[in-house]
Amino acid sequence: MQLTRQIFTAHLPENFVDLYTLKQALYQCHLIDDQSLVPQLRQLLTIEFDKKSLKHRLQQNRLQLKAAPFSAESFFSQLDLFSAQGSTLLRLAEALLRINDTSSAVNLIQDKLDYWQQQNHQHPLEKNSPHNLGSVLHNLLALSHYLLGVYHDSSPHQLNQLLHTGIKHISAPAIYLGMKQSMQHLAQHFVYAEGNQLALTRANQSDDLCSFDCLGEAAVGENDAKNYFGQYHELIHKLAEDKTNQPHAVSIKLSALHGRFGNKQYPLTKDILVERVLTLALAAQKADIALTIDAEEADKLMVTLDLFATVRAHPKLQQWQKLGIAVQAYSKRSLIELLWLNALGDKYQCYIPVRLVKGAYWDSEIKLAQQQGLANYPVFRQKQHTDLNYLVCAQFLLSPGNAWLQPQFAGHNIVTVSQIEQLIAQNPLCEHPIEWQKLYGMGSVFFNQFCQTTRYPIRQYAPIGSHKTVLPYLIRRILENGANQSFVHQIANENISLEQIIRNNTELADTPSKIANPPDIFANRKNSPGIDLADCNQQSHLDQVLNRLPKHDFFQPLDQWLNEQNISANNLLDANQQQIQQVCAQYAKRLAKESDYAKLFVTAEQAQLPWRNHLAKRVEVIQKLAEQLILQQHNLLFLLIYEAGKNRQDALNEWREALDFCYYYSEQIKHFYPRELEHTAGENNTLYYQAKGTFVCISPWNFPLAIFLGQIVAALITGNTVIAKPAHNTQLIGHFCQILLEQAGLPHGVLQLVTGSSKALAEKLLNYQPNYHDKGCYLAGVCFTGSNHSAKTIQQQLHSHPHTVKLIAETGGINIMLADASALLEQVIRDVIESAFASAGQRCSATRVLVVHQSIYSEVKNKLIQAMAELTVDEPQLQTTDVTALIDQSAKDSVEQYLNSDFISARIIYQSKIASRFAQQTANHNFVPPTLIEIEQISQIQQEVFAPVLHICAYQNHHMVLKQLQNIGYGLTMAVHTRNQHLWQQIAKDVQVGNVYINRNQVGAVVGCQAFGGMNLSGTGPKAGGPNYLAAFLNEKLVCENTAAIGGSLDLYD
Repeated sequence: MQLTRQIFTAHLPENFVDLYTLKQALYQCHLIDDQSLVPQLRQLLTIEFDKKSLKHRLQQNRLQLKAAPFSAESFFSQLDLFSAQGSTLLRLAEALLRINDTSSAVNLIQDKLDYWQQQNHQHPLEKNSPHNLGSVLHNLLALSHYLLGVYHDSSPHQLNQLLHTGIKHISAPAIYLGMKQSMQHLAQHFVYAEGNQLALTRANQSDDLCSFDCLGEAAVGENDAKNYFGQYHELIHKLAEDKTNQPHAVSIKLSALHGRFGNKQYPLTKDILVERVLTLALAAQKADIALTIDAEEADKLMVTLDLFATVRAHPKLQQWQKLGIAVQAYSKRSLIELLWLNALGDKYQCYIPVRLVKGAYWDSEIKLAQQQGLANYPVFRQKQHTDLNYLVCAQFLLSPGNAWLQPQFAGHNIVTVSQIEQLIAQNPLCEHPIEWQKLYGMGSVFFNQFCQTTRYPIRQYAPIGSHKTVLPYLIRRILENGANQSFVHQIANENISLEQIIRNNTELADTPSKIANPPDIFANRKNSPGIDLADCNQQSHLDQVLNRLPKHDFFQPLDQWLNEQNISANNLLDANQQQIQQVCAQYAKRLAKESDYAKLFVTAEQAQLPWRNHLAKRVEVIQKLAEQLILQQHNLLFLLIYEAGKNRQDALNEWREALDFCYYYSEQIKHFYPRELEHTAGENNTLYYQAKGTFVCISPWNFPLAIFLGQIVAALITGNTVIAKPAHNTQLIGHFCQILLEQAGLPHGVLQLVTGSSKALAEKLLNYQPNYHDKGCYLAGVCFTGSNHSAKTIQQQLHSHPHTVKLIAETGGINIMLADASALLEQVIRDVIESAFASAGQRCSATRVLVVHQSIYSEVKNKLIQAMAELTVDEPQLQTTDVTALIDQSAKDSVEQYLNSDFISARIIYQSKIASRFAQQTANHNFVPPTLIEIEQISQIQQEVFAPVLHICAYQNHHMVLKQLQNIGYGLTMAVHTRNQHLWQQIAKDVQVGNVYINRNQVGAVVGCQAFGGMNLSGTGPKAGGPNYLAAFLNEKLVCENTAAIGGSLDLYD
């Protein structure tokens, strides 16, 4: 949608008032390029203001900050967030208050002080804190100084000694108490009150005008959601009873009202959310209290607007004018969002209060867009562009084009406030009530003065909640959004001139952003493209793709078999995936051919030399394969979902991984060009890399595209020929990939596909066969992914060969996630749900045991059960499905045998519900519900359970946990949730595990970023998708030439 100055006029063109058109524009502009949008915004903004008076205002504020006993501006200015001091204190503030275990708290304090010392090469308390730093930082340093027994006149040697040993001689409770009190003191400056009644009492005493919010982390389950709902409802009720004359308001966060709020689950959660928001809205209407829906992440915007419109349309709210919403100006579609809201107000003839903010999740939005491989970012990459967009949005709100939106300008930037004042002066006919808003604890010095001159009310956004809950949340928001670039970090910093501050906040940067767009984040290769599943249009398109049989010739034989099963080829979304999977198996049997194993090796041998000697051809074929993967994306997703049983997100992730292998290995092969080595005079030494020969690649059913192609592409790009065997229950994917490779130009004989039982394959391909191996056709290597037992069997078979056969094996693991007392519980729950239950737990990297510090064990267990109750266990083709069925009946039987064993069955504490239509048909499907099993220690688990089965236990001493893990012998993945850097670094160093993940999930390794593979019982290495992987497919050859053989060494005369 082309934005023009017509949006500021009283008579808006049709396309700017039509709700459907604007909704489509919201989708289309979600990932619009900055370079396309910013010039339009520049053309739209008309503003002139007096820089001289602005500079005077800034100077006055800077002087007032110096005199203030405490200000957030001074605090953050002195506390350079990227410095060791700033990082230390804010990381302590983020974690310390929630730690209930004294020993863990003291260890965290020691860890942060160690970090401070390492960065500064001195004791962190050696210097006095600056006087103008304010009471919080000054008191914290002084308190720490006192508790740790460090004195200003101590020598550096004494300081070092005290840092490492002195803490042991001080009462641990005293250290913990002192630091905790300091953090609580800090919390008081950012958390308005710890309860609803306390908040009202404080507001009445101070005569503050507030928008209260029961702030905290998003709900993880129904208990959390009901608690938040209860707090909101109680707050409205108390405000209704309050005698104050101030028109306070309430802000609500939708993610607090349901644990699964978001696009994916919206079809299932919409009615519940509407009921809860409507209940709060009716209560607020009755009490004449404004209610504002907070803005959240970009992928929740469209469902937020849909819910807002649904509630706004309720007949009982038709005459109510106080249901508002927050709009984030860092969003590229915020101006269109305002147009849509204005059109909505026109439809219902009601005013809508709009809180215009700059945005609170910038870092997360950038990271998520890169991880998802989106075409662009939903937010502006440069702060100046956000500032520009904020002003354009403000200009619309103040213009005649806005008939129904009541502007509330939120922020702490004095420059922006001055610019808004100028826009107000430029629009004297604006009749809307205007408000200024600020976050409690931020910008107080300025707004205390500003309130004496402005004619508009100033409202504080007042967070309510316990310090241990709200402060960490606010700290993480403070650390986001390019924190050191923000106005509050600059105004009190006298090293930054006022002229520079004005330029930073009024002039657009001419240089392009240093942040590359998501497709271009890797230096020498593309990032695989993703699908924006938060886009309802994309989901609808995917519905169409999955609802009917693909038109590609490969799929046409399936039509007849589907009809025989009474399955309509044009209505597959409503079909039973297991039946479709069985039809796929029938088709695969028809495609299977009896293999002449001797001929396979002869054909591979004949194809080797021309293939091995043409690197450019190999790279070209793999690059064309990548193009084929993109062209055939929908067909591959169809197979991954209906044959392999993956849900939409897992199927998309696997398709992207296969593409990443093509991109990455095509680039990595460049590191294996001939290399000149050191030499003496009269000599040249050159190291060459040469393909080993013929590889047998055996891939598993759980990643039938990514691992299947990952093995093959690595072998092919290095010049080997390949005999590939796909898993018996996902053979169609293998056959289709062979077609794509042929279409990419792969010569005949370079890749041959074999199908059949693994036992027959092992006998004919892996054992030594004199009748064809003695003819110069031999097996050079085996690339295998599967069980540890199978890998050992293969290893034994390869010993029969007279020559050494390379084995590259990746096997499973009993993988643990460890959460210590400093971990953020909601993050642990989110990550363990993903790690244990995504792909129905059928990943070798999946979490099998969650090991939790005893001080938080009960709370984690209860929250985990809450979260498991929200999982949707259903057909893989459906949008809302989280957990699918197991791959086949055999897998289900094996898991059920484990769950029904005496030891395990007595320890099952929770199982999620399977979709109701399957609940009474246990014999007709392969679902195993996500299961939680409580054990005493990880040594009680001796086998990998390839299913959505998670064990949980408490621990006191992490050393014992690691010892038990080592005794089990597996070493694939491990996750550690902790804020103690020393702890995770020590664990990562000591543990015999291939992939260690810190404060995140432990699945979904990204090619080239998290090279994947284990050790000990979990694999041989090298890691797939890593810089050393291709070397395993190559032989090294050294050629040494005596250049002086005919006399003389020319290089001596250069």
